[in-house]
Amino acid sequence: MRRFTVEREAPDYLEWRKKNPLGFVLNIDTWSATSPSTTNIIHDAGGCSSLNQSRTGNRERHGTKEHPKLCSTDIRELVKEMLRKGVVH
Repeated sequence: MRRFTVEREAPDYLEWRKKNPLGFVLNIDTWSATSPSTTNIIHDAGGCSSLNQSRTGNRERHGTKEHPKLCSTDIRELVKEMLRKGVVH
């Protein structure tokens, strides 16, 4: 699993997606399961058009501490991380 947590990693995140089109991206707003703004979505790294839309506000940033992107070629690894962190999927 690869974690992107800072904006300057955007080129690495985009490169990971390009090299792993059959992989998955866990897109989350926050690790806090009690936050009313929590959105936890596992995207298809190569085929999800929402990952290619222009960025708008915090929700679409490539990766920050509050909005990390977790990438893996194994969806079970991402689900396991969500369960470990206590976030809803």
